[in-house]
Amino acid sequence: MTCVRMKIRNCFIFILLCSVLGCSSTKNLRDNEYMLMKNNIEVKDKKSNEFDDLQYLVRPTPNRKFLFTNLRTAIYVNWEPKVKRNGETKERWLKRKIGEPPVLLDTSQIDYSVGQLHLQLRKLGYFTPEIMPEIRHRKSNPKKVLVDYKINVKDQHYVREVNYTIPLPEFRRIILLDTASSLLKPGMAYNENRIIEERNRIASLIRDNGYYYVNNNVVVVEVDTINSSQILTNKGQKSLALNIVVDLDHVRNENLRNRMFYRYQFDKIYIHTNYSLTTEQNELLDTIRVVSYTKEKDSTTYYFITPADTLKDGRRKIIRDFRYRTIIDNIFTKKGAQYTQAAYNKSYYRLRGLNNFSIINIEFIENQNSIDSVGKTGKLDTRYRLTRSKKHSFALEGSARSDKMNLSFSYSNRNLFKGAEYFTVNLYTGFYYHNVFYNKNSDDENLFYFDVGANASLSFPRLLFFKNVQNSNAVKYSTQIRLGVNVNQKYKRTKVNFSTTYNWTPNNSVTHSFSPVNINTYDTSFRVSSINEYSADYRKRFDKAMDLNIAYRLNYLFPINSQRHNLRLTLDMVSSGLLFLGVDQLFKKDSYERIFGYRYTRYESLSFNLNYLYTINKKNAIASRLAMGAAIPLTNPEKTGNVLPFENGFAVGGANSIRGWGYRLLGPGGYSNDTAYMEKTGDIMLELNLEYRGTIWKALKYGVFADAGNIWLWNDDPEMPNAKFGFDTFYKQLALSVGVGLRLDFNFFLIRIDYGLPILDPGSPYGNVINSEWFKKREKYATPGGKNKSYLGFWRGFQIAIGHAF
Repeated sequence: MTCVRMKIRNCFIFILLCSVLGCSSTKNLRDNEYMLMKNNIEVKDKKSNEFDDLQYLVRPTPNRKFLFTNLRTAIYVNWEPKVKRNGETKERWLKRKIGEPPVLLDTSQIDYSVGQLHLQLRKLGYFTPEIMPEIRHRKSNPKKVLVDYKINVKDQHYVREVNYTIPLPEFRRIILLDTASSLLKPGMAYNENRIIEERNRIASLIRDNGYYYVNNNVVVVEVDTINSSQILTNKGQKSLALNIVVDLDHVRNENLRNRMFYRYQFDKIYIHTNYSLTTEQNELLDTIRVVSYTKEKDSTTYYFITPADTLKDGRRKIIRDFRYRTIIDNIFTKKGAQYTQAAYNKSYYRLRGLNNFSIINIEFIENQNSIDSVGKTGKLDTRYRLTRSKKHSFALEGSARSDKMNLSFSYSNRNLFKGAEYFTVNLYTGFYYHNVFYNKNSDDENLFYFDVGANASLSFPRLLFFKNVQNSNAVKYSTQIRLGVNVNQKYKRTKVNFSTTYNWTPNNSVTHSFSPVNINTYDTSFRVSSINEYSADYRKRFDKAMDLNIAYRLNYLFPINSQRHNLRLTLDMVSSGLLFLGVDQLFKKDSYERIFGYRYTRYESLSFNLNYLYTINKKNAIASRLAMGAAIPLTNPEKTGNVLPFENGFAVGGANSIRGWGYRLLGPGGYSNDTAYMEKTGDIMLELNLEYRGTIWKALKYGVFADAGNIWLWNDDPEMPNAKFGFDTFYKQLALSVGVGLRLDFNFFLIRIDYGLPILDPGSPYGNVINSEWFKKREKYATPGGKNKSYLGFWRGFQIAIGHAF
């Protein structure tokens, strides 16, 4: 107790010291110098999130605070240089490494900021805003000032009409036939960023019709604001007209201007399959000419520039590091095809999807011998410089969360059979320790336990056995074959999995995964004490079983034309045992169904996750999730019990779910068993999450969240009252937890520490409110075996994990 008090006292003294030091940040300022504390942006006549980023345009940027104080500036001001005996001065380490000079008020920067605000508001259609900067001195310290930018944006302008001036017949037809795809529509609010996007779209549209040399500068958008106050929209808004001009007269380079009228086709292709900066100077290179005639009549000539080796007898041996067909199938700059930017993009993304190249460089070279000055046509040779990633790689990774630590070792081969096959072997172990926090009144002596496993996977960059159905316009195809085994010490349970999965991505918004073969076997060698507290029917979930299913997953990113909004849907469907069910019905079997000594499962499962992220500005966002699922057993519970394996059920609770409860500790329904620690899964699941994500300082961020949901059983279990799902009761059995957390966000890596507090607990014996025992630090109790144990209460709310919860 004394130690805790000392820690609290020291923390209080530290914060007090920071506050005191913060007050002295201005002591060395001259009479005409003031420390800038904050810039405030206030738009008085309109509220809109399009103004949220205005604050990032204002200069100078004030000093960042630490623990709500100007600690770094105080250190800089108060840690004077050290004077040596010889009279020399030396900056102190604390001042040099941690200190920061105070940012001073600069009136010239205020004028600059006003100009930047004018430019940004003009881009949004506010052409005559009033911006009034005001300097305020703090009463507690007049040397500290705040600058308020009070803005009246006035009326926003809207697009009245969009006109086209295209004197070039070569381009007029291309553009006018595609006006339906235009990003500029009458009635929309004026937005300069949207105008730039439309300008780039039109230039790309022209290039995609073979005009390789056309650049974005040939498209100009003229804005006509004359009579904007007199000609109003139907809603009484000020309007303007846009005129899109496509002309080459302003291109000064005459040779380039002439080339912009030429239409180009692809011709020969040169491919460096193992390119490096010294490749072209290496004499041990050979060029292999490959002509591929496929069902699409591809007559392209491919020149593979590959490494070679000199044998003892002087002959040269070609080192074929890739099968030619693997590369050819992922290249779309085919001979005779019209030049398009889309062919470049598709080739780049398909080659990147092979996971074999660290650098992909694609260059087009005009074939001077093919220029037709009369017909204004030409040909382009394509050169692919592909820099290989390491073929063999090893990785040692670790992760931790509030209930488990993981350590894994993996080996990868990126090109096993020279067809960009990705082979991976992974060995892992997990160390569970959550029994220490939750294991109350249980006779299970195993407070710590492990699970170990291994899996091997082999991925092919195509649809294995179904290559002919592949669409060349798709973004990516792959086939994965996986074999894995896992042994869980707590339940003495072994799981073996074999699956074949086909993945295809037709566009950047949709990904499909289909597993026609997915076999899981679960084998519990003998009964263990950890499941003795479950009901008789529920213990059947731990029986020896085989799950043979067909699975499908859909990932869909909604195409919302806004960087602030991100909406993603994940849908999972699993069908298990229908083939065996049909055989049973054919032969009229009515028994405890088994195959190879395993009872096979029969159920249908459907679940989805809907994730929505709203980015307020660079430092703040709101994230939410809705998850629902149901796995319905198809067996007769009176004869075979509930045969859904424990691992196949839905679970809630833990660092990535409802954070007021531990992993798999919530539910099902309103069922309560206060005599033992029990992991639980159910047949029906509902979960809702809401989280506000903000920034404290640089990589240090925070979250405020609320999580709600539960799981339920499909069939009634007499020994587990209130666990069955009911439409008239489920909403009364929703658990709710709220909490806060800290994050260390390094962009590529995020460490998260959350604390979740249960507010509504449907399984609490004290009513549907928080259990008062939660706040007790530690409680000792006696197990049925007579040994004294203890569990931690308050500390159960801490959740540690890598990455966001959703």
